[in-house]
Amino acid sequence: MRYSCLNDQSIKVSYFDPISTFDSVQSEINQILPLKDLHWKPQGDTPVVTVKSLKVEFLPETSFADSKILNDVPFIKYIVVKCTSIDEYRSKIRPLIRQWVSTQVQENDEKDHNDPLVHIHKGILLLGSDIHDSKLFKTISLPEKISNDFPALPLYQLHTVYKSQTDRANHWNKYSSSLKKIILEVFEKRVSSLENANIQSPTFETHQQLLQLYLNFKIYGKANLHMRKIESLLTLESKPAGDLSLPIINSKDAGLAEWSSFTVFSALRYRLFSRLSVIECLHPNILADKIKELYRIIVIDFLYEIKSRFQSNELLHQVIYHACDEILDLRLLPALPLKHDESNHSLWKEMYGDILQIKRDSWMELADFHQSGITFCISPSAIPWKIDDVTKTTIESVDNAFQHFVRLTSEIIELFRETRGRTVDLLSMEIANIFYQTRSYEKTMKLLQSSHEYYRNAGWNLIASDVLVQYVTCLEKLEAKTVSIEEEDVPTISVLANSYLNLVTTPQGTDKITWWNKFLALNENAQLVYSLDLLMTTEVDEKVCLSASNTYAIILNILDMKVMTDVSIRSVKLLTKKKGKDQFVVFQKELFELATQSETKLELETTHIAYGEFELISLELVIGNTVFSKEYDEYKKILIHPLYSVNNFHVVLKEPCERNLEKNELELKTVNAERVENFECKIEILEPFSVDFAETNSKNFIVNSANFKSRIQYICKEEQSLELHVLQTLTFKRDGVLYSEVQIVKIDHQIEMSISVNDIYKSDAFYFNFTISAKYEPLHVVDTKLCCNVESKYEITEGYEAGDASSFLEVPEVENLQSFFQIKPIQKAFSYKDCFSLSVSYVSLSGMVNDYLTQKFFGRDSNFSHLKHIWESQILTQIEYHKSQFFNYNTIKISNYDRPQFEKQMQKIFPNESSIDYMLNLYETLFDGLEVEEDFNFSKRKAQALKKLTLSVTIPPPINNVVFSIEMTLDETYTGKTLIVGEPYSCTLKICKQFQAWGGLKLENNSSIYQCELDKGAGSEEWLVSGLKKFEIRNDMTTVNVTLIPIKRGYLRFPDISISPSESLNNTNANASTASLNHTAEVSKIETEFLNINDNIIVV
Repeated sequence: MRYSCLNDQSIKVSYFDPISTFDSVQSEINQILPLKDLHWKPQGDTPVVTVKSLKVEFLPETSFADSKILNDVPFIKYIVVKCTSIDEYRSKIRPLIRQWVSTQVQENDEKDHNDPLVHIHKGILLLGSDIHDSKLFKTISLPEKISNDFPALPLYQLHTVYKSQTDRANHWNKYSSSLKKIILEVFEKRVSSLENANIQSPTFETHQQLLQLYLNFKIYGKANLHMRKIESLLTLESKPAGDLSLPIINSKDAGLAEWSSFTVFSALRYRLFSRLSVIECLHPNILADKIKELYRIIVIDFLYEIKSRFQSNELLHQVIYHACDEILDLRLLPALPLKHDESNHSLWKEMYGDILQIKRDSWMELADFHQSGITFCISPSAIPWKIDDVTKTTIESVDNAFQHFVRLTSEIIELFRETRGRTVDLLSMEIANIFYQTRSYEKTMKLLQSSHEYYRNAGWNLIASDVLVQYVTCLEKLEAKTVSIEEEDVPTISVLANSYLNLVTTPQGTDKITWWNKFLALNENAQLVYSLDLLMTTEVDEKVCLSASNTYAIILNILDMKVMTDVSIRSVKLLTKKKGKDQFVVFQKELFELATQSETKLELETTHIAYGEFELISLELVIGNTVFSKEYDEYKKILIHPLYSVNNFHVVLKEPCERNLEKNELELKTVNAERVENFECKIEILEPFSVDFAETNSKNFIVNSANFKSRIQYICKEEQSLELHVLQTLTFKRDGVLYSEVQIVKIDHQIEMSISVNDIYKSDAFYFNFTISAKYEPLHVVDTKLCCNVESKYEITEGYEAGDASSFLEVPEVENLQSFFQIKPIQKAFSYKDCFSLSVSYVSLSGMVNDYLTQKFFGRDSNFSHLKHIWESQILTQIEYHKSQFFNYNTIKISNYDRPQFEKQMQKIFPNESSIDYMLNLYETLFDGLEVEEDFNFSKRKAQALKKLTLSVTIPPPINNVVFSIEMTLDETYTGKTLIVGEPYSCTLKICKQFQAWGGLKLENNSSIYQCELDKGAGSEEWLVSGLKKFEIRNDMTTVNVTLIPIKRGYLRFPDISISPSESLNNTNANASTASLNHTAEVSKIETEFLNINDNIIVV
């Protein structure tokens, strides 16, 4: 396409060629045109303006008429001459020049000196050669002679013969520079003249002349300034409407007008032309903001304005149609901008497309081309009689009209394809309707593939349905096996099935049952998968409930069912996955009839449950052989907790209530085992890694209904952990149905009390003194018992028994309980190999209160008994009680109150609002304080929450100690008498080695020798000892007679007695082996027990 320019005016150069010689330099002059890079400095501080290209045109003088239009007046006037002899110059050339000069002088005299038309540069062009530099006159050359004869006219010599190519180039470059200078000087004078006139008396005509002058030089800033001033002067209110006419832009007077001759139409046309001419100064570097301005100038301020003001004119649509043609033919608006304009490429194409669409719509009005439903019609008789022949041919027949409509619309689609996808769909739909009307079904399908989605997403469901029916009709008529969609061959059966389903699910669609039956029939022999969202909108409740014993259920809400008839469902399956684990739970319902008009909730059940936080993975609904599936992309969690039912079968895995610290055990307890046919419970220790089951020597253990064990022992290879994490997998059959339950059980190994022991050795007995204190919370010790592994060997006294007392060890690690046991051998001696077991029965305050609250609020008679497991496992473990409130006021009150957090937790856990309200009310009750009633029954609570801790205790053998019992008695003759100072009295001293009472140690230590010495220490000041005062002890029993003489009066005690290793023993051991030395070191510590040291003897 050849694009036209708006402002195609050139700078005129006039030449008078009386001897017809200008043709010899015409080609050379054309080569330096247009002039490039002219630099003009406006007055004031305005920066230099560069005119990159200036169109200059050399025209014969005879081409110019006497015009008052500044654009028609040349900037330069030349007389062109050529001379080869003196005679020729004198007789011919000089008279011609004189005559031409006189004519120019006469023209100037007739003009006003302030008139810009006066400013014309005049000169002489002398053509010839300067190679030989010959002189026609004796003293001067021809150029000099002409200059002397006509000093007022500048002389320009143009060569026709050159010394070299360089000389040629330099010569014409010099003339080009000279030409630029002359033109800029004339331009400057004309601008100054007009600007001065405009200052004195601004007029529309002056601004118009300045605008045209600046447009010729493409000086955008100055041109735009005067365009704005013209617009401010050019008002339409007082102007007559005028007649519509063509052409709009390409008419000779489009850019010129007399103020008095303006009509509304001519003013709009003038404004359009002038504005576009100003913007054309920027071509091709038009920025995005100017593109938007172009749109406003063309579409809003002209085309829409014409439509608004001339809407009843029969030529309106013809004028708009051809005006769009003219505008689109402008160089300013190429359909495909240059690559260096790529940043503005999209804006250009959108504007071009909008203008083209206005053109198309005007053509449709001309042809009365309209749409009824999906059918297009044409009424040629409505065409105005003045329409041009080219346009007439487009609507001479329906086929021609269809072809022209398709061509115009296709062009618009191509322009909008990158930026206006929805508009493209709408236009494509119009073309598709044409193709459908002409039975071009394959072409129709290609265009309809995206249109349906657009209309459906836009909410235009009725149109979407019509489009899809049209598409399905084409598909059915073609009977092709595959359909090409996005360059892929898709089976026709899949496309048809999706289309049928879309027709069923379109809200405003008709005959849905027919389409649904077609859909089901199509899927009888094909297993296809569809999006469930096409069929229905669903929402899954976050909470899980019990629907039957050991059967968990979740509610699937059907919010929007698209099918209007009852549907036979083969199955519905909801797949959930445990967070961070490859563990799945499937809720499902099979073989049922869905009443689409009334049923809005489905209860999906599972007998294979696991507990914890799960996320929704997929929802699958099967109708016949057709699968509807929904994948959950966004994370949505559900919490599955163990729920209680009185009929539930389950196996409880816990820390034993009766715990023996000598071995680690887990306790297993079945509930409602009689209700199931058989069961198997797999137990796997997850943490810590160092723990294994003793029987299997592995981390796994299995019990079942045939070999059930209530206790399972485990071993810890490293330091015992305070907490076990155990995976419990329970499977069983009930009424022929297979059930399974998977849960992770946390078992706390903390010991709730501290026990320490002191042991006391006596000659015939041994004593344990146990100190018991609470570690974490108040404890009530019910009783303590001590027993021996050989029950018949010892007599053991009774331990502590609380009886009816309800006292607690209230302050952990501070208050304690003493439990004292005396142990006496019945026949045999003590043995360090004997083992004793201490059993402490106790209850904790929290255990009793928890049991009381559970029975009171979640007992069998409670409507919320099914929440018992959650209450025990997730709520009670987080509650702390005010101990002082319980002990001082018999009130149960929680100390860690945080209602917002508790409410948030309840909303995550419980299946319905009634459960949440119940828990919140209970929470508030416990915060306010629940006074313990008579039903608390301390004895009953003890029995319910009773625990027992058993630990082994051994008697430390006296390996490091040797113990002697000492007894001193006066002769019987002095019994009941008062002793006298200074009198001698006979006395018997008995010393017994305690080793004789300890079995297994007697032979080992019997050979040791010890030394006994009397009258040492404080007792030597009261008595004199006569007889054996120092002797060796070699036997287990030693008896010595001594005489005591009191030397003081008063109440006296027997003299001190000391026992130490014998000196002979030390001497013997000096030569002994190292082992003997070590053994001696072990028995070097000696303890004595003076049985009657506190007896008082009266001396007078």
